[in-house]
Amino acid sequence: RSASDDHRAAALLLPVVVESKLIDLEYLNADYNLLSHLPESLTQLAALTELSVEANRITQLPSGLAVLTNLTRINVSKNPIPKLPLDFGMLRPTLRRLDIDLPLQLPPPEISSMGFPIIMRYLEDLLAAASSCHLEAMGLSLEAIPAEVVDLTQLTALLLAANSIHELHLGVCNMANLTELWLSSNDLERFPREACERLTALTALRLDRNRISVVPS
Repeated sequence: RSASDDHRAAALLLPVVVESKLIDLEYLNADYNLLSHLPESLTQLAALTELSVEANRITQLPSGLAVLTNLTRINVSKNPIPKLPLDFGMLRPTLRRLDIDLPLQLPPPEISSMGFPIIMRYLEDLLAAASSCHLEAMGLSLEAIPAEVVDLTQLTALLLAANSIHELHLGVCNMANLTELWLSSNDLERFPREACERLTALTALRLDRNRISVVPS
């Protein structure tokens, strides 16, 4: 039998293992196979502490992986994974190591290049903001406001000071409940009129230490 046949057989192994009754499985290694995805049923392995699927063809992690709160290490390096699931932040209290090829698209490259602790803190903060309506993402070298932040339209406070943001994403104008917007110490050259017209709930707007020459009336 050829090596390619062995790889194909191994690629079928993970779903079989996961869908069996191995509920006490703590360590799972399926490195160097041809897996294109991880089965959703992986989330049934509640005792899992280490998952390694290095060097496969996986393009995304399954949503719900964060329910495996016993995980201490995940190795998905050498896979074309551009984004982490937003709920990944739930693993911050227990996950001690994440091996993944950097930079990512989510979190954005500026954050993902800072390494594991910052990645996990950012994702955890995004999760918390969904309920607290308050998000602080200061001092992260962001050059633009990430799409996942703009999607949090229910925010009442958005603190983005001390970054390198060049332009205010107009999606921020959809945050109708926003009362605080901090954009101090960025690289803004203008503050769009749309923001002035639509962010009518604002009570605190910080634009100090930018490059703005004119503020719309």
